[in-house]
Amino acid sequence: MNEYIRSLLVFALLSVWINVSFAVSGGGFLSSEDAQTADTDALLAEVAVFRSIRDGITLSLAQCDFSGSCEPAVTSDEVQQIISALDQRINGLSQRQQASDDGAGLEDVLIAYVDELDGFSGVLEKLGSISAEEAVIGGDIDESELFGSEEEKTDTTENVDQFDIFADEDEEL
Repeated sequence: MNEYIRSLLVFALLSVWINVSFAVSGGGFLSSEDAQTADTDALLAEVAVFRSIRDGITLSLAQCDFSGSCEPAVTSDEVQQIISALDQRINGLSQRQQASDDGAGLEDVLIAYVDELDGFSGVLEKLGSISAEEAVIGGDIDESELFGSEEEKTDTTENVDQFDIFADEDEEL
């Protein structure tokens, strides 16, 4: 069963990678200037790129949850940069919508960007909870519990000699 789930995750990550590759080669991210004049189709294509990136990150985090311990493929700073880019895009499009006579066409685009912003905010929260879990898991480990105290270590090394099967061979050499 675990192998089946792992295969599904690999397939899903591969699908996202292919989608991102085609989306980026087909236009990818728009510059701020281009976004101010872009038509709704180009803006929705950019939203699809953001969605593909979010899906890939979400799958990476799901794999971390599934395996119990891993390092996520993205840092919280990188997700924060994406959130900042989405905020800027939303602000720019809101201004464009208010300035234009036909702002109704941008309403669906703005909703799509806000949905992605919400999605990335959820990813950031999940990433924070994974980081917090890792800190708790490894935070308060007492090395003497794992490796024994210094007295136990010396007692162990003294007792090893009595069980050394090559002791008599070493003496003959």
